[in-house]
Amino acid sequence: MRNDRLIGVAIESRTDSDFKSLHDLSAKLVDEIEHVFVSYNEAKGEKFKPIGRSGPDRTKALVLNNGESGIGARAKKAKKLR
Repeated sequence: MRNDRLIGVAIESRTDSDFKSLHDLSAKLVDEIEHVFVSYNEAKGEKFKPIGRSGPDRTKALVLNNGESGIGARAKKAKKLR
């Protein structure tokens, strides 16, 4: 089962306004962030293996269209209930 992890920056960030994409971060920082997810799951006796890195377009698609749990799916269901 997939359990995507998303990294975001506030649109109006005072300290990180130069970051618009994961590719704007250093590879070392992204490696460290991935290590946090791997270690967290390992501590719970679970396995977590990063399978890819993407930019803002892919992230938006995941958030809006992620099957039954995505924001887009919930919005569609809510519209049907009205």
